[in-house]
Amino acid sequence: MDKYVEVAIWAAGCNLRCKSCQNYTVTYDNSSTPYTPYEAAKLVTYYRRLYGVNGMAISGGEPTLNRRWLIEYFKELRRSLES
Repeated sequence: MDKYVEVAIWAAGCNLRCKSCQNYTVTYDNSSTPYTPYEAAKLVTYYRRLYGVNGMAISGGEPTLNRRWLIEYFKELRRSLES
């Protein structure tokens, strides 16, 4: 059986425009409905518990572009970890 290290969530959008971006189609996806900070924290917490890991990550794109969302996500994540 595989041993998981962490669960991760992906933040779309980036302002860097790297020529070698390996995730271009996901990073610049303008058709998917974005999660609210609460929904994202709930999903990450669910999968963290499902796979029995403590590691959590946020990647992208550039997660810091939407600072307000990111701060709310971390607040929600903390609440979900305390419950």
